[in-house]
Amino acid sequence: MTHQWTDEQNAIFQEVANTDDNLMIEALAGAAKTSTLVELSKHLRGTTISLAFNKKIADEMSKKMPGNVQCQTLNSLGHRIWSQHLGGKRLVVSASKLHHLTIEEIEATSDEDERKHLYETLGELSRYIQGAKNHGHIPDVVVNDTSLKISRLLSDEELFEMLPEEPTPAQWDVMLRVLSRSFDMALEGKIDYADQLLLPTVMKCSFPIFSNVLVDEAQDLSELNHVMLSKLTKRRIIAVGDSLQAIYAFRGAHAEGMPLLRERFNMRTLHLSTTFRCPAVVCDHVRHHAHRIQPWAGNPINPGELRYLKTWSIADIPEGSAILCRNNAPLFRMALRMLKAGRRPNLWGRDVAAALVKTMESLGAINMKRADAILALRRHQAEKEAKMKRQSAKDSLAERVECILVFLENSDSLGGATALAKNVFNSEGRTDLATGHKAKGAEWDHVFILDKYYLSDEGQDLNLAYVLATRAKQTLTYIDTDGYTL
Repeated sequence: MTHQWTDEQNAIFQEVANTDDNLMIEALAGAAKTSTLVELSKHLRGTTISLAFNKKIADEMSKKMPGNVQCQTLNSLGHRIWSQHLGGKRLVVSASKLHHLTIEEIEATSDEDERKHLYETLGELSRYIQGAKNHGHIPDVVVNDTSLKISRLLSDEELFEMLPEEPTPAQWDVMLRVLSRSFDMALEGKIDYADQLLLPTVMKCSFPIFSNVLVDEAQDLSELNHVMLSKLTKRRIIAVGDSLQAIYAFRGAHAEGMPLLRERFNMRTLHLSTTFRCPAVVCDHVRHHAHRIQPWAGNPINPGELRYLKTWSIADIPEGSAILCRNNAPLFRMALRMLKAGRRPNLWGRDVAAALVKTMESLGAINMKRADAILALRRHQAEKEAKMKRQSAKDSLAERVECILVFLENSDSLGGATALAKNVFNSEGRTDLATGHKAKGAEWDHVFILDKYYLSDEGQDLNLAYVLATRAKQTLTYIDTDGYTL
């Protein structure tokens, strides 16, 4: 940091140095969380492990932290613990482990119609199996072997009830067989990334002892992560995060993760309220949600600029800026407009793109006319929706359908729409287009929020609106699709 520590930062350093209390640090957007973590680690006594959200962040932190701080991800920690549990066995990690097991179990299904349906629903089936592990599920048939001493988080019945749509008997059988075989393989040292978190948490494993446990991005942790931390923390834990940036409940993260973590470890709360990213006008704009946020007085951009454009064109959006939206479909429409205007967009989220293209290719022949392709898409939506129990799953399906319609409406055939989608997804321009969920953690000088009306005024959408706005370092501009002019 090139500026002096704030009063809040100095108060944190004093608490770390002079007490042994467990601490929860609420760090608002752009509030120098990383540099504060690095500095406070210098005041810690004994051994320290710093847990980052992904390997890239862990590697960056290891370059900044003092030599006595061990920087890891929860996955890498779990990997080491599970290897030691198996007697120091070298583990073989396969990201495609569940996929291969699922295919094998589908192939072993004797009924041809059931096998065909299982292949047709392979994507959903795979998500359910992955989600089961992420939520701490171990099949009943495995747990009934009492010699294993398993403390799972989710039973078969609880897993069945939480699925967005009720599986068929054949799907349920495949799921449980895959999960059981996956567990057996893990006992042999053949694991995937989910096993690195699941197995050390639900099995009776020996965890290393540290004087201090530092946890970053605490708002994004799941119940499985919380339980794993409780097994790791023998002395002191200090967690840092922004509860107002909790936006990943749909991935399994706790909707109220930081309050639950605070209660579990009896933590005292300290605050980082000064944002070094956002200028004063952006702080004023989000203060209804982030009551404590304050702009850094030394920010040369203050006061910044907040705009609402009723009409706008591509020329109003400078290169190097970002266009952010809650949903993907408006971003896809924007990308097409940019291409027509001679500007190449840079769409974030290739994982979403791959799934959409796969669905489009499953609708029919490439020479299918647009009208027929739209009818096929609507039939696909109706068939899927009929099996869904939860409104959130239906809403997610509706958004995927809307995304595909963007390309169908701009093409004469299904094949043309698919080719257009691939072209847009593979474009690499200098203007970023991203959803708020993808943009979290990033920042730009100029941010344009597209179609704000997609954000509701309840639940985690309130947090998402805050995340979108606080990506801006200089100007924040609201635009609507209907306001576009050539």
